Amino acid sequence: MPSVEDMSRAAGSTVAVRRPEMRLLRQALADSSAGRGGHWVVYGETGSGKTAVLRALREEARALGHSAVDLRCTPVESGVPFGAARKLIGLFGASLPAGEEAAEALRRAGEALPAPHTSAAGPEPALGEVFTGLREAAQALTATAPLLITVDDIGSADAASLGCFSYLLSQCEGVFRFLLVLTLADGEPVRAPAALEELRLSARGRIDLGGLDLPGTAELVTAVTGRPCDDGLAAACRTATAGNPLFLRALARCLPTGRAVAAHEIAGLGPRAVADHVLARLARISEPASAMARTAAVLGDGVDPLMVAELANLDCPTGSEAADVLVRTRLFRDGGQMSFRHPVVAAAIREQTSVMAKNTTHMQAAEHLRSRGAPAEQVAGHLMAATLSSAAPWMVDTLRSAARSALVREETDEAVRYLKRAVRDARGADWRRAATQLADVQLLTDPSAAIGQLADMARRGVTAEEHPQLLTRLADASFFFATRPRVRRELAEAVESVAVSQPHYTADTQWFRVVRSLSESPAKEACELGDRYLASGPREGVLRSAAGVLSAASAYAAGRSREAALDLVKESLRDPDLYELPNTAALSVGTTLLVHEGHLDLASEYCRHGIAVARREGRQLQVAALLPTLAKIARIRGELREAESLLRTCLKTFTRYGVWRANPSAVWAAAELVGVLVDLGEPAAARTVLGESGCHGDIPVMWSTQAMLGQRARVRMAAGELGDALEDLRECGRRSAELGLLSVEFGGWRRLAAEVSHQLGRHQEARQLAEEELETVRDKATDRTQGAALRTAALVIGGEAGLGPAREAVRILAETPDVLELARAQLTLGTLLRGAGDRIAAQGTLAQAHALASRCGAAPVEAQAREQLQALGRHQDDRAVTGLLSLTKRERQVLADAVRGRSNGAIADALFITRRTVEIHLTSAYRKLGIQGRKEFAELYNRQELWALLTEETANG
Repeated sequence: MPSVEDMSRAAGSTVAVRRPEMRLLRQALADSSAGRGGHWVVYGETGSGKTAVLRALREEARALGHSAVDLRCTPVESGVPFGAARKLIGLFGASLPAGEEAAEALRRAGEALPAPHTSAAGPEPALGEVFTGLREAAQALTATAPLLITVDDIGSADAASLGCFSYLLSQCEGVFRFLLVLTLADGEPVRAPAALEELRLSARGRIDLGGLDLPGTAELVTAVTGRPCDDGLAAACRTATAGNPLFLRALARCLPTGRAVAAHEIAGLGPRAVADHVLARLARISEPASAMARTAAVLGDGVDPLMVAELANLDCPTGSEAADVLVRTRLFRDGGQMSFRHPVVAAAIREQTSVMAKNTTHMQAAEHLRSRGAPAEQVAGHLMAATLSSAAPWMVDTLRSAARSALVREETDEAVRYLKRAVRDARGADWRRAATQLADVQLLTDPSAAIGQLADMARRGVTAEEHPQLLTRLADASFFFATRPRVRRELAEAVESVAVSQPHYTADTQWFRVVRSLSESPAKEACELGDRYLASGPREGVLRSAAGVLSAASAYAAGRSREAALDLVKESLRDPDLYELPNTAALSVGTTLLVHEGHLDLASEYCRHGIAVARREGRQLQVAALLPTLAKIARIRGELREAESLLRTCLKTFTRYGVWRANPSAVWAAAELVGVLVDLGEPAAARTVLGESGCHGDIPVMWSTQAMLGQRARVRMAAGELGDALEDLRECGRRSAELGLLSVEFGGWRRLAAEVSHQLGRHQEARQLAEEELETVRDKATDRTQGAALRTAALVIGGEAGLGPAREAVRILAETPDVLELARAQLTLGTLLRGAGDRIAAQGTLAQAHALASRCGAAPVEAQAREQLQALGRHQDDRAVTGLLSLTKRERQVLADAVRGRSNGAIADALFITRRTVEIHLTSAYRKLGIQGRKEFAELYNRQELWALLTEETANG
């Protein structure tokens, strides 16, 4: 097999000639012709092409008519005094005709040198004869043509030879047509440091050889393989070798023959010739450095030098010295972590390391990192790299922790890889825990595999503590993916296997059907299923808590006692084990019920805790399923953009993991998003969400689709499609009866139907619906629901008769956190007050509605309030009102600060603008308001509605 050095000679000169560094040496050749040669030093790592550059330079020199002498120093002769000088004398002698005076002087110089095997204690050489012979020979050679001397690997030259080179330079430089070019390998030990340093520092110039550029790489690969090399392949080869010609040639010889080679095939190729060359060189320089390179190649890039030294059995000082050698030889990058400069070198060394040695190194690295508290994924990387079993409990735990970290980054494939290894190696309880976690992750990527994993666990047998976890995971698969026929069939078989293999848990198996009933059964049947389970199931335990929530929600929806349902939900949600269940149906339903009842802070606390646990375990679907509850809370509080963001995140996650769009959580989230977009005044975006959810046409009859049907009616209302909107709302009513949704909290369809009928001019029908809703909810529903019903009644009754329910709606809603519903009630009251002629009260109420709607970003309510205020201003010729409505946001900010008594300078400093800009804004505001200046500000202070209009946006600015 040819060595790397042999391979490096092929096509070397051709590539070297095109190196940019050659321009400098060509100029040095030209200078030497004019007697300005001197000497240059070429630096470079091993394989960087130093020898090829010298060869190409000699060829060009001879082509120009120069004489060229080639000298190579070797470590073998570095211990022989005058070893390199003796070679130079021989080369000069071969170039001179015999009998000439210079040849005679050179012969005497050779005789003056000590014999090669003479000990250092032998007679001193006659240096005068040596120096004279070299000088006269150089003078004779340069008399006929410029002389080029190239010395490869000058670092191996002995001190005496270096002295001869220094003398020759001192005599020839600037006198004879003479150029000396030396090469020095980066990081290599030198024989005579002091003498070499003197020669190096006196050089006319230096050249540092880098790697080949992309065209040079492509040319070299083509020359070696005989096939064209495209840019992609060239870039991959250059990345693997850092453009090092020696390594490039070795890599090119390893490429597959007879077909085109793709760039991705380069990664991981490790030519044995590269490993042999690098390790032999390192062994000659430093055995500890060789040991560290071997260890680092197995561990991979980015490892701690101290760990590498410890695993290479080196103490700290020795490891530091070895690391320094690896950096100085440019095999490793200089930095805090160990990293090969040439990936091909790491791959080659790793390829030549035995499997046993690699396993030992990786296991030692895993234990080392674990003992120092390294992140689980860092430890797991070494466990995964070893082919040995990872059956020890700490190893299984590490793999599971690494999987959780990968899931947090949403790298599910990586998590599956960790967990499959844990399942393969674990035993007993460790195996069951790893298999359960694997099923959780596979639910995101391959539901069938997840169900099969759970069924296998059931057949093997689980403990009483593990049984609820297994069932909830099957329920999770049903909840998110049961519309797929194959998944439904597999689920039925899995649940049956649980029932058959664990007959003493038959009651628990019924819990699976309770969860299924949420989306597939009428409320009455769901209640009955929940009651039967609670009656036959365990008296305590997490499944009882979960079933308690679901049963309470079913009873709440069916119109049973609100207080009893609420108490049961609160009691169940206090169970800490409930948050560890992989199925969040109970938590999602329970917190939503709390939101309906106005317990926003408590619902938010429970929901956020559930999200934290789900995130910790990497359960992305469960995190997403809880986001609509937080969005509902944000929407009630008037934080519409926050609600929109949460809902879009939820739906994006569902889409990413293939959750069917008719899933209850997906439908609910989509319905909430449609409602938020309508609130924001973006009906086109809301219609897009309807289409993406498959809810433009027929909508299935399910609990979860009721909200979507109502929100579709709102979209149609916003588009003026009042007839279609009314039909959707009537269908809501019919389905509520069919599904048994008799709760007073679920009658919102009547309120919307009353408003649509009112707009259609069907005033009697509208009034009947509004009064029916009001009668249904009064003293029976939450304050939010009662306030909304009163607002609708006031709207459809109208006139002075509507003022009473409107004022009551505002009073009740002011005590709730529902900001947007309060703004709607204030808008209704303000409109009725304006119609009744009480314009001052109307202005104040409408200004407050405008301010609240503006804070929420509810454009439709804000626009209606603005129109009412502008109408009032026009009727009374009230320029203060119409002027304030026309102010820009910056004008409002500046004017508000001025009204508060701040000087123009203080306003400028606070808003980071100039005084002149402040004056311009104030002048514009005065003109719009019809006032002369600050002396008329009292009017803004004295009228509450004007102050509200002025500060509604500056409060948020």
